[in-house]
Amino acid sequence: MQKGRARRPTIADVADRAGVSKGAVSFALNGSPGVSEQTRERIKKAADDLGWHPHHAARSLRQSRAESVGMIVNRPMRTLGVEPFYAQLSSGLSAELAEHGISLQTFIVGSVEEELASYRRWWLERRVDGFVLMDPTPDDPRTAALNDLELPGVVIGEPETAGGLSSVWADDTAAMRSCLDHLVGLGHRRIAHVCGTASYLHTQRRIRVLRNARRRGDLEWTRSLATDYSDHQSSDLTRKLLAGDFGATAVIYDSDVMALAGLAALQESGIAVPEEMSLVSFDDSPLTRLTHPPLTALHRDTFEFGSIVARTLIESMAQRKPVTVQAPTPELVVRGSTAAPAAPVSRVRR
Repeated sequence: MQKGRARRPTIADVADRAGVSKGAVSFALNGSPGVSEQTRERIKKAADDLGWHPHHAARSLRQSRAESVGMIVNRPMRTLGVEPFYAQLSSGLSAELAEHGISLQTFIVGSVEEELASYRRWWLERRVDGFVLMDPTPDDPRTAALNDLELPGVVIGEPETAGGLSSVWADDTAAMRSCLDHLVGLGHRRIAHVCGTASYLHTQRRIRVLRNARRRGDLEWTRSLATDYSDHQSSDLTRKLLAGDFGATAVIYDSDVMALAGLAALQESGIAVPEEMSLVSFDDSPLTRLTHPPLTALHRDTFEFGSIVARTLIESMAQRKPVTVQAPTPELVVRGSTAAPAAPVSRVRR
């Protein structure tokens, strides 16, 4: 199993050193027309000075017809538009692919059926050389579809979810346990979980951690409430927790946007965080540090995670076999939204 590689000099580094565009670097180093001999020599010298060498996996892909990778996402477009995780992931993917002259094509769909149809259409049109798959599900039909079309793909998920494709994964179970251990260590025994789509395997793993803790006796009560990752559903379910007689003293949210919406709902209801309710976000972004209080959150470099996904797909397409890479496990950063529990909160106050 591989880990993320150390950073090597890139085309962007060569362009910066030579004072030209990345396109000019590509022309010069590939021996293509479009730059003067003087500029070509300056670029070659900059590459030599930096120790830049062509990426052999990317070079072997030059016979491909598309020089493009696809990512078809089945999530509400309005939700993705405000989701820092998706934005950072896409940016990391695009930046790494661009270093090898490969573009990223993204398409948002509304159903699995539409996603499957899009794979076949893009295959028929020869639009892409491979795909990135998000949000694997049990018996995922998408991996079978790509295998049938003999298209390379990398699944963002654990190897057993990849269906014979490449995979890049982080240990969601260990990450969720770190959230739980922190809250239990503070004395919380009644923990709610406002989660993402229940059919996603990473959501199911997080739910399982809490249920297993309940069975072991570490928790007196737990409940996971599924959403579409939107802020309004997170707000609504946070208010539902307050209105019910659940006695929750802490809530884990599956994204930073959901956690911010939950924080706002609690504050509107007069519930003090963390004095009366502790909050943890499964994702960390600058947004979590700009709130009052700043949110305890699981942190990872999502941009670099996207870069690892891109490198894995390039390697898989070049070698024509699946590649599995484990990314670093997100680490809990404790901030001001968690504390020891006070009296249980079970009703909305105004």
